[in-house]
Amino acid sequence: MTEGAGMRLGFCQFCGAPKIFPGQGHCAACGQKLLQASEIVTAAATGPAAPATGPAAPVPPPAFFPLPEQPSTVAPWAGAPTYPALAPAPRRNRAPVPLLIGIGLVAVVALAGGIYVVTSSKSTPGPASSNPAVAAGSIVGTQPPTVAPTVAVEVTPQAATGTLTGGLLAASTTSPVSGVGVILCLKSATGCTVDAGLQATTSASGQFEIDAIPPGSYVVLYSPAGAPGSGVDGLKVDIDDQSATCIAAGFFGSATASCEGSIPLLSSDSGLKLLPHSQIHLAGSGMSLDSGGLYSPKLGLCLNFQDGSPVSVDITAGSTATVQITNLKTD
Repeated sequence: MTEGAGMRLGFCQFCGAPKIFPGQGHCAACGQKLLQASEIVTAAATGPAAPATGPAAPVPPPAFFPLPEQPSTVAPWAGAPTYPALAPAPRRNRAPVPLLIGIGLVAVVALAGGIYVVTSSKSTPGPASSNPAVAAGSIVGTQPPTVAPTVAVEVTPQAATGTLTGGLLAASTTSPVSGVGVILCLKSATGCTVDAGLQATTSASGQFEIDAIPPGSYVVLYSPAGAPGSGVDGLKVDIDDQSATCIAAGFFGSATASCEGSIPLLSSDSGLKLLPHSQIHLAGSGMSLDSGGLYSPKLGLCLNFQDGSPVSVDITAGSTATVQITNLKTD
């Protein structure tokens, strides 16, 4: 407690209220008469003096008084930023996820297990997105690099499948070919398996798109007559490292027993035809189908080769692959 210029600043010795007391006044909070500093010091050093008559005077409190706990208050930050309500744009295979936004911090709760894309609309410097993997029901946080406090942030589950787009051109004119069915065949160690659910038909501009494709490596087949029927679903196509060599040898009638299981579509159609514009490479070590294709009249399917291998694509989750196909069947 301090004194100065007829005023005293401190805490009441009885109730602890912080006040400025004029002169020898009373506490405005509890009404008790306030002791002067000189009274406190004297009382502490010598004790109270007994009056001539009457009961003994009460002993004053010690010179230092414990301060009562005061409730803490936090004033609102007048300059606190505000955040706009988020309304994620609808996207295919993507659903909005509840989120809380702080200053540059994105907190996502109650997520199903998987990989999620956290994208900010502005970021300086560096990428504006990240891909955290989370366990089901966990709480995950991510901090996009240097995100401004008022930048909108979108959290969406990463797609578990991919997309294939492409075009089909005529071999002789390189003009788009419409109405051709394109179908995918999932590769394995011994060939591939046709999935009738993964197909599309080329548009008037020769373009096609197949979506919701599980990740993997696929051989691309096409049907010049249009969409393949459901009868090809689950069709096993033999493909291995000897396929290009065995196709060329079979064309010249010199295929050996070792080629069994290496010529695509042969196990389903013994009337295979080598398509026009096919090129067979001859070398001292033998022959090989460099480019061109096979056609199965029974199945109505074509399989093209490029650089000695069947035309294939790799599909990854959340991405789009592109392929260009040449229609080698001219009749």
